[in-house]
Amino acid sequence: MQVAPGVYRLPISLYSPPLVVDPKPTANVYVLRGKDGCMLIDSGWDTKEAYDGLKSQMAEIGLGLKDIKKVAYTHSHPDHFGQAGLFKEYGTTWQAAHRLEMEYICNKFSRTDDELGKTEVQWYISHGVPAKYLEELRQAYLRMHHMIRFSVPSVALEEDDVIEFTPFHLKVLLTPGHSLGHICYYEPRLKLLFCGDHLTPKQPPHIPFYSSYKDNINPIGSYLTTLKPLEALDVELVLPAHGHEFTGFKRRLDQTKRQLEQRNEETFDVLDGQQMTAFQVNMQLHPHSEWNKMPTVQKRGQMVETVAQLQALKLDGRVETVLNDGLILYKRKG
Repeated sequence: MQVAPGVYRLPISLYSPPLVVDPKPTANVYVLRGKDGCMLIDSGWDTKEAYDGLKSQMAEIGLGLKDIKKVAYTHSHPDHFGQAGLFKEYGTTWQAAHRLEMEYICNKFSRTDDELGKTEVQWYISHGVPAKYLEELRQAYLRMHHMIRFSVPSVALEEDDVIEFTPFHLKVLLTPGHSLGHICYYEPRLKLLFCGDHLTPKQPPHIPFYSSYKDNINPIGSYLTTLKPLEALDVELVLPAHGHEFTGFKRRLDQTKRQLEQRNEETFDVLDGQQMTAFQVNMQLHPHSEWNKMPTVQKRGQMVETVAQLQALKLDGRVETVLNDGLILYKRKG
């Protein structure tokens, strides 16, 4: 549980199937035990299981929810931001996220379920998803949306800000890709990087293009631009949001870059002389997937990743789009 002096990793259960593929999925909440209480990095879902897990694991290290003085979020996805409102109820007034992430989540929660659902369904239709899958995708999206006990963070962070929580000093690093305002936190004294979903121990990071994104957004391109500045950090231990901590930081950065570049080339190869919807591209990228049997969250995950790859190729000038009766078709340029 303790991963560094005064730093604890608490694996918090995620929602059960059919929303997730892993039978025992978890998201890591990190507890920093300071001079006057504790600080959390991320929170877990707003579910009873997540709440009970966080409370019981904190009790094991002699802490309670009322000891939480600060909460810093890497991003606003439900498994990271879900219990924000709970902490506010317990008196935690200092909660922080990047300004871009706050803008995104506030805009999302200003819209009704009907508005959100319609936008999501129309996005799938435009990318060629068959009608028989639309309702389950809509319901799953709204279910995830409601796994956040929403509360607006009191502090809007910017890149290079430093969060002081004696004896910790956390530098804010803007690392978009997995989300628009995703951030990592670097602790130079202990040489720790709290990386959220920016890096994983082995698999490529999940980089989506969501239905709410504007057409000039390039999540993969943004992600790749973050890797060079990260190389300059002196990191001994990487603390991810999912899975165990790991070493070999710079080697992992190189591997991740190659993995993403390979994915984009595979996507480009699929478009050999054809005009295709994102759904058709996705099915060729995952030829062994059985969509009828696949958990809904996996269907959504594949689609938002495939569109992100196509978007990167388009903004790199290698692919162009054609509109055909409401469908977005992709083809190689030239």
